[in-house]
Amino acid sequence: MNCKKCGSEIPENATTCPKCGASATDTTAPAAKKFDFKELLENIKALLKPAQLPPRTPEIEALAAGPTKSRMVYILLALFLGGFGVHNFYAGYRSRAIATLVCWVIPPCCCITGIIAAIGCWIDIFTMKCDAAGRPLQ
Repeated sequence: MNCKKCGSEIPENATTCPKCGASATDTTAPAAKKFDFKELLENIKALLKPAQLPPRTPEIEALAAGPTKSRMVYILLALFLGGFGVHNFYAGYRSRAIATLVCWVIPPCCCITGIIAAIGCWIDIFTMKCDAAGRPLQ
């Protein structure tokens, strides 16, 4: 069983999470994360830098438990669908992928942000060596 608040594993007989202290029997859903425009802008700026490993979350742990990702598939996705961030979704870099996708969807300035996303895509092709779980792309 996993904690609904922090996502860490809770022993079966425990009544509270050993990491954050939340009740293990709490059935309320976690609060929805508010949209943070400042965080989105930081992610868009980060598109022009090589990707850094995201913090370990349950999603990243699930990625680490799955099969390794192919570098060739990553490059092909970047070449053909990179402007939409599909290659970053494939490698597990979710926030980076969403920022790339938003760059193509913003109507007032999609030309400028689309060019930024395309440049970031080419940077990813040459600099990306591992997936979000830290495993090398095969």
